[in-house]
Amino acid sequence: MQQYAEEAVVEHMKEVQKKFLLTGRPHPWRDENNKEIANFIETAFKRSPRYRELKEHYGDDEDSIWIAAKKP
Repeated sequence: MQQYAEEAVVEHMKEVQKKFLLTGRPHPWRDENNKEIANFIETAFKRSPRYRELKEHYGDDEDSIWIAAKKP
């Protein structure tokens, strides 16, 4: 079952990558004028369910949140 799931992810990501490449934007953290979007990764992470979980656990301790988020 794990192998099936991994194969499905690989196939899905091929489609996602194709759609992204069609946007003509080489980096998702740049706007349509090719200007870098400040703090793109941090902002995207702070919108994620994982961030909300860590925030609930660590409160306002941003250092601990980021350390925990980087653990595999």
